[in-house]
Amino acid sequence: APETVSNTDDQWHQEYAVELTAVDEKSGVETSYYSVNGSEFLEGTSFIVDEDGIHTISFYSVDKAGNVEEVKTAEVKIDRSAPETVSNADGEWHQEFAVELTATDDKSKVAQTFYAVNDDEYAEGTNFVIDQEGINVLSFYSVNKAGGVEEVQTAEVKIDKTAPVTEAVVPEGWQQEALVELTATDDKSGVEKTFYSINGSEYTEGTEVILAEAGVNTVSFYSVDKVGNVEEAKSVEVNIDTTAPETTSNADDQWHQEFTIELTAVDDFSGVAKTFYSVNGSEFEEGATTNILEEGINEVSFYSVDHAGNKEEVKTVDVKIDLTAPETTSNISGQWLKEDFGVNFTVIEGLSGLDSTYFSIENEEFTAGEKLNITSEGITEVKFYSTDISGNEEQVKTEEVKIDKTAPAAKWEFEEEYALDSVLQLDYFAEDTVSGIAEEKLTVNGKEFAKGEEVSFDQPGTYRLELTVTDHAGWATVLKHSIAVYIPADSFKVKPGVIKGNSGVFSVEVSLPSQFSTKDFVLETATINGVSAINGKKGFEQQAQKGHFRFERANFEWIDGEQLLEFRGMVGGYLVIGHATVETKSSNKK
Repeated sequence: APETVSNTDDQWHQEYAVELTAVDEKSGVETSYYSVNGSEFLEGTSFIVDEDGIHTISFYSVDKAGNVEEVKTAEVKIDRSAPETVSNADGEWHQEFAVELTATDDKSKVAQTFYAVNDDEYAEGTNFVIDQEGINVLSFYSVNKAGGVEEVQTAEVKIDKTAPVTEAVVPEGWQQEALVELTATDDKSGVEKTFYSINGSEYTEGTEVILAEAGVNTVSFYSVDKVGNVEEAKSVEVNIDTTAPETTSNADDQWHQEFTIELTAVDDFSGVAKTFYSVNGSEFEEGATTNILEEGINEVSFYSVDHAGNKEEVKTVDVKIDLTAPETTSNISGQWLKEDFGVNFTVIEGLSGLDSTYFSIENEEFTAGEKLNITSEGITEVKFYSTDISGNEEQVKTEEVKIDKTAPAAKWEFEEEYALDSVLQLDYFAEDTVSGIAEEKLTVNGKEFAKGEEVSFDQPGTYRLELTVTDHAGWATVLKHSIAVYIPADSFKVKPGVIKGNSGVFSVEVSLPSQFSTKDFVLETATINGVSAINGKKGFEQQAQKGHFRFERANFEWIDGEQLLEFRGMVGGYLVIGHATVETKSSNKK
């Protein structure tokens, strides 16, 4: 047998051109064959391997005398993937940061890693320190031993060397109680903690200082940022007077049609300066008396201030006024429902209290109750009202309960197959006799069409029709239908023109419209009247690519006279149909 060698080596490549060289000193080499990773053997001596991984190349040759060489194997290593590099940059702020770059490559391995800081020139390395204040942009990439270059990766390294700045908000003058607000800013790493001290006490973490001790209070404070920079301490002074006035009212717990509230304030020290009141959340007004006329439970808030500026905590009392009947609502939405509906009545009566709720169905007599069940399909009229204990009677309300328990009706009639370039009118029937149709959605291959529109089958393949008819209650009826749009054969010829007897074969020639090629015919799909074409040999497949097919006569039932033949086959995933009429004679006739 011949002897074949390859030019493979043990290196990694991004792609590799394999060359096989065969020698035979006698009859000479006839043919060389190769296989990649167990694929079928192909004839040839040169080919390209460019897929990631370690590939096994099998090969052998045959000489002109028919001697077959034993199969040999070799490996080709392909690495088309770049390395992956990650950094330990964490996005946090630091006073300085030691960068570590780690690159990995699971095939040819990493050869070099490069980095640049803030658009500096790239340098080789994986460990270095960044200490420049601000947000530093770190760029880096790696190269593997096969020459694969990673896309540049970036990360931020944040350096902060400046301490925060803290400001205090201090109220002016004497206060009953004072809140000192400490606001610290740091435009880089941000403030980590703020500390304060009152009158020389130990420092405590916080940004709000509440002072209630009478006298002149000294507040000292400073802040630290998130990387440890410490601010120098500052201080402010706050004056505190702790005693406020006390105010009382004449409000009671009874219901009234109107009520005049009177406020009385006392202060044992600097004396009452002003009294303020608010009704139902309105702005506070100065005064000690006011008339309450608004219906409901009125909330009266009040406080006083003494001459030293001490402000009393706000007090509140309720003043109750009742003038209005109850208000009844139901859970009826007015929308169409799919099933029986339980009506529930809810009464808003926040004053003297509820007496009874009454309802009527379809103008029947009113009945006392808080709920009822509606089961009738269609529109049911419900009337209702309530009374309270004081005798206030609500005006009658009327609402409709709408129930539809039936889905819409829908139907259509379409064929299973249509020829290319044919036009189909999208017509169908749909109705709903209760709530009525709310929406009709018709799609062909996901595209919406209106009823009565025409769809042009300008491309072969499967067209999926879907119709969704929805009524106002939400019932939906869905129709689905698939249409196969086939390519009509340009011509369909049968040879011989007259078929005699059931022995032997006959052949056909099928041609296609100019935009399609017979090279895409799939031999295994070709049939005439359901009978498959002869296949199994490479020659038949080559003939099929020209539109030529052969059939066993014995697989057909022939009758004397003319017989209609229907050809079916797939071209590039599309159905082809052709028809031809042939003259036939049974086997005992000549």
